[in-house]
Amino acid sequence: MSLTISGKLRQSEQINLSALTMIEDLLVSNRKDLKKIRKDQKKFKKKTKKFKKETKKEMKKINEKIDGMRNVVMEMDYKIERIDEIVCPSPLWKLVTDWKDVFEREILTKLNETEQKLFSQTCRASREAVRRAKIKLDDEFEAEREFNARTLRAHFDECFRRDELEAGRELLDENRKSERRV
Repeated sequence: MSLTISGKLRQSEQINLSALTMIEDLLVSNRKDLKKIRKDQKKFKKKTKKFKKETKKEMKKINEKIDGMRNVVMEMDYKIERIDEIVCPSPLWKLVTDWKDVFEREILTKLNETEQKLFSQTCRASREAVRRAKIKLDDEFEAEREFNARTLRAHFDECFRRDELEAGRELLDENRKSERRV
């Protein structure tokens, strides 16, 4: 009996030894795999950081391009508004084109010769309006006759003084209002 028990013990020891070696082999293999995974993880983190930096640079370039496009669009909007102002006539110009008879009788005839000449030189429609009103204008525009340096300077000074007075009055009114509040 002792032989059988000792034989069985040896057999189980051999099985245990082989199991232990297998477990050790598995642990060594797992450690190697773990090291490889950690190396791959570090490589992946480095690649991710590099990709993030490149992406940031690309996004910055794209945002700069978008800002440039935004500026171009704003300029185009401004130009379109200006074109609309030019193409779409103002209410005053509609008076010239739509209410021709009223404009020619009531307004154009009340202008002095210089104003009529200046108006007639603005465009084709204004020249036609002057012709329809049967206003005779000189072929040449003589600015010296109507304006000289003194009259222009006097007119400018008068307008400038008027603007200064208005600005002064507004400032005075604002000061009075603020004093009342206090």
